Amino acid sequence: MPYLSKPHLDHLDQGKYILAADLCGNGLLKKPPFYMRLSGNPNLFPSPTRVARPYSNTSAQAAMVLLEKKLWQGQQQILERMELRGGKMAKGQLSKVISSYQQDGVIRREGKTDIIVHNPGRLLDRLQQEWRQPEGEGPYHYRLPPDLHWKELIMKANEKKVKWCYSPEYSLRRYASFGEEGPIVLWTEDPAFFWEYGKTEAVNSPAFSQLSLTFINSPLAFFQTEEASDGSIWSGPVMTWIQSSRGDARQQETARRLYTDLVNFRYPQLIDFARS
Repeated sequence: MPYLSKPHLDHLDQGKYILAADLCGNGLLKKPPFYMRLSGNPNLFPSPTRVARPYSNTSAQAAMVLLEKKLWQGQQQILERMELRGGKMAKGQLSKVISSYQQDGVIRREGKTDIIVHNPGRLLDRLQQEWRQPEGEGPYHYRLPPDLHWKELIMKANEKKVKWCYSPEYSLRRYASFGEEGPIVLWTEDPAFFWEYGKTEAVNSPAFSQLSLTFINSPLAFFQTEEASDGSIWSGPVMTWIQSSRGDARQQETARRLYTDLVNFRYPQLIDFARS
């Protein structure tokens, strides 16, 4: 019997008749009217395959993708979805990450291959605790020329395959009702494009800024982004929620609605809206 963590016991406790115990002193005996549960003893036989930080860096891609739907028909389907979203992970690493999520009680397996996202709320909470924005430079602030056509500029960026997206906090307005004044906020790998084609003018104070650029040279920053019909590229709903949940009071309040959508597996509706 594997180690019975509290999430494992919580899941087993939903059954009517249960007899389970591990070698660490945790267990559950449930046969009405008799009930006994022991939990909280540490794992004396930790798995050597557990990932050290399964909700950060490259490993976080798996967690973000899992939130797109409840049922996954094997790990290969997850790998394919990650690649579709602009990510990449070795099969062996994904296997270890999935094992870690199973130990944490956020997923469970059914049959030989099926993976069920059992607790999406816990998955989001762990991402919120551990995921960190890839390191970059900035933000730097700029003024835009009055004759600039912003839509034309971003279409040009897409044509030249410039890596860019609206920041997660700025993208919140795309997935939830969030009206906020202020500059356009971008993440990009190629700030030179916006300097040259946007003819931007640097300003010292954010108060006078019309464009805020953060330079991030990491594919993780652009994972799971969504391109709209007008060429706008928005941060994905999961990353948008993570960053906005750490923002000011208004952002956190709006992000709660996005959290509700994500834990109820409304991801397809969110990205359909983002692409419109």
